[in-house]
Amino acid sequence: MDFLDDPDLSPISLASSTGSSITLPWAKSETGQLIATLGTGCHSAKLQSDSAVAPFETQNALSASTYRECIRFRNEPGTKSSFHKAITLSQGSQSEHMSGSAEVSAGCKFAKISGSGTYNKSVTENQDDLKASVQASIRTGVIYFDQPRLSLDAIADLRRSRRYRNSFSRKYGDYYVASLRLGADAGILASVSTKDCSESESLEVKAKLKVLWWSVEKTYHETSESHEAWSAFDITAFETLTGSNVQNTASESPHKVALEYIQRVDNLEERVRDKMRELGLQEDKVLKPADVQKVCESGLVSEITLLPNTQIRDYKATLIERE
Repeated sequence: MDFLDDPDLSPISLASSTGSSITLPWAKSETGQLIATLGTGCHSAKLQSDSAVAPFETQNALSASTYRECIRFRNEPGTKSSFHKAITLSQGSQSEHMSGSAEVSAGCKFAKISGSGTYNKSVTENQDDLKASVQASIRTGVIYFDQPRLSLDAIADLRRSRRYRNSFSRKYGDYYVASLRLGADAGILASVSTKDCSESESLEVKAKLKVLWWSVEKTYHETSESHEAWSAFDITAFETLTGSNVQNTASESPHKVALEYIQRVDNLEERVRDKMRELGLQEDKVLKPADVQKVCESGLVSEITLLPNTQIRDYKATLIERE
């Protein structure tokens, strides 16, 4: 069966098997360290492993001159910016009423007893659920290599790999980080649930005893009422520019937290533009590795694009060399 017809083949496996580019969300490790940056090698077969770091544990195959001279920035044609808002409200009410009455009597020539009773129960319940989500996303530019070159050590290893199959890819990976896509994402999902339940119950019993000319009457009455009300406010929010997030907050002021993240969503594009100006990112600017490091630390990187090492010019030229 052709691998293109395999329904179990993941998009990453399909891309690597066809030598296509692979785009991944950019992230730091749990300790806050960079997992990958521009030029980092990658073992594509490990991308679906449980470890985010393992695929990028490689040696660098690119030359020092590539980092000195070939790193560029360009504004992305047709900058993409999106904003989405959704609100859903569900309401429900339920009422229950139950009542009953009974009468009994018994007697003889000298005495008679009679009784009656009534019972009432009423339950009313109201519940409201409100969910609101706001999300924004922006993609602004790309940091990339312009004609990357392999290092002399990598070229030597590639020549040896013609005899020792896969020795190059084991050391350097089969892909490398060819570009960093700049932008940011922010969003918030807030849910509010309220419930109000009232219950009342009453019982009344009357009994009467008559013996000849003497009679006794007794009435028993009991009433009870209860009321229960509660509300819950849950928030899930994130913002990649600062790396902040909130989940199911137990904050003393959840409304304040919600308003803060809504504001972050609203002004996301403006803050991204300000950050780019602060870092001096201009069209066709030549960047140094230190500049790339600052961009990564700023939170501006949203995605990385991997390309096969086979697309590097030196890789192709080395493979077609005569022994």
